Amino acid sequence: MILSTYHEDEHVLASIECGAYGYLRKEAGIDELVGAVKNVFKGIKVFDEKVHEMRDKLIKNVLLDKLVLEDKRRRFMQAGLTDSEIEVFKLVTILFILNMILIFVKAFDN
Repeated sequence: MILSTYHEDEHVLASIECGAYGYLRKEAGIDELVGAVKNVFKGIKVFDEKVHEMRDKLIKNVLLDKLVLEDKRRRFMQAGLTDSEIEVFKLVTILFILNMILIFVKAFDN
């Protein structure tokens, strides 16, 4: 159970990833805190409204990302590319990006 003044997404996510069963802000009332501790003791996860808002935002972002990827895949398929060709295109794109990063790193090392 985490009781914190931090509300930033990265702090909440780090706590959840580390296995926290609860995350409340220190501003939580005593009744909310006692209820949360009892629920966590029973194995029930308890998160405050900020965490639920963050979860909803993350779900929306994942769904949007999925829609964008599906749209790109659809456009590739309309262009007549096979699944294998799409995968090769992705790998070539990644290699190009990595090469550009390497060029920038070398430029700033000097």
